[in-house]
Amino acid sequence: LFAAPPDPSILILDADGQNVMRFAARTLELQNQFQPMTGTANPIPQGTVGAVTVSPDHVLYLAVNGQVYFAVNMP
Repeated sequence: LFAAPPDPSILILDADGQNVMRFAARTLELQNQFQPMTGTANPIPQGTVGAVTVSPDHVLYLAVNGQVYFAVNMP
């Protein structure tokens, strides 16, 4: 997944680990990782992430087990 300017980046999904890694588009440097909280505070059920996307207003969407979850204010 390619995130558009002004801060272009490449997002790579680790579907089994429910982890999204963000890399700089030009240098491929790892900028950060996004993953659900561990323990009972995690609203996302165990399972493989089927899809991921980011909206223009920096909302990350994940599809797990037929449900869509989101996180706001993503860099």
